[in-house]
Amino acid sequence: MKRMNILVLLVVISFNSIGNELNKAIEAGLRTKVGMLLEKNIDINEVDENDQTAINVAILKRDEIIFDLILNKNPDINKINFKGQTALQLARNTFDDHKNALPTYKRVEILENVVKIMSSQIDELTKLCASEGGKPWLDSQVEVHRAINGVKLAIEALGAREGKQIAMGHTASSANRMAYTFKEPIGVVAAISAFNHPLNLAIHQVIPAITVGCSVVIKPATQTPMSAIRVVEILEEAGLPKGWAQAVVCDRQGGELLATSPKVNALTFIGSGAVGWYLNSKVAPGTRVALEHGGVAPVIVEADADINELIPSIGKGGFYHAGQVCVSVQRVFVHESIVDEVASKLATYASKLVVGDQLDPKTEVGPLINHNEVNRVEE
Repeated sequence: MKRMNILVLLVVISFNSIGNELNKAIEAGLRTKVGMLLEKNIDINEVDENDQTAINVAILKRDEIIFDLILNKNPDINKINFKGQTALQLARNTFDDHKNALPTYKRVEILENVVKIMSSQIDELTKLCASEGGKPWLDSQVEVHRAINGVKLAIEALGAREGKQIAMGHTASSANRMAYTFKEPIGVVAAISAFNHPLNLAIHQVIPAITVGCSVVIKPATQTPMSAIRVVEILEEAGLPKGWAQAVVCDRQGGELLATSPKVNALTFIGSGAVGWYLNSKVAPGTRVALEHGGVAPVIVEADADINELIPSIGKGGFYHAGQVCVSVQRVFVHESIVDEVASKLATYASKLVVGDQLDPKTEVGPLINHNEVNRVEE
């Protein structure tokens, strides 16, 4: 096979101009997250989290407060109270109370109600996702539909949840005996989520736990806490008793205490590899861990590729949610014979992207998650 010569083409072609537009948009008031400390506008990413008492999430352009919540000042997850109980202790007690365990048919009923509630609130949930995360309206709407489908898939998966028969009778001692396995819920689940898909990620972490009969405590990203909180609210509106699902907004230290508590049986983490593997090394003995990290997502373009077809795909993959996606296109390897053409057409594609207010259906690229990310991109 003939060796292929390839050159590296970075997807950030023409991104400097887009980065500048994003920065202008943020300065114009399109940025969605603002921490309020003593009624003064302070960027939550520029304040010591231990000193914060509240976060007001707002769309500054409209001067509209979307949500108001308390960031737990004390990072000790064991001191975050819910009617006198800690969040983790409540989750532990709820799961261990076998007399009040939710039967499968009841869980299915609750999840079906969740689908009905979410399906009746498409626009409200879309606005919530777009407002707190900066993802453009149309993409946020897709996220909402994906989240609803995720709940449906969880219901369907229950039908395939089965054990296994173990062969017996091949020895005298096992004659006339039957053996089989069956699956049971593992216990209390701790979920640490990311900012870039606040609703869909919360669904992916919370719903499977509830589906199989586990209690769950989710720590959403402090930049985008509202969607996870809304997921818990919807579950309770759908009939889930309190204690089965909780959302706790706290800093990284509190998140570590949540993940490493001996009350936790399973940890699901979405975020950076460094933090995820660190937590994996600190969890209590016997805790199951599922880590989901980012990647470098390369694309290889060979000489016979259909350039007109690939440019929109690479462009969408690179600039979707301003590139803040774990599977976004970050590197493009192009055959040297077509590299100039691909570079030129990709730059043209990028220059035509509509950058602006994420709540405008015409917007294709919204603001980055915070000022630090804007600076990093420009650098």
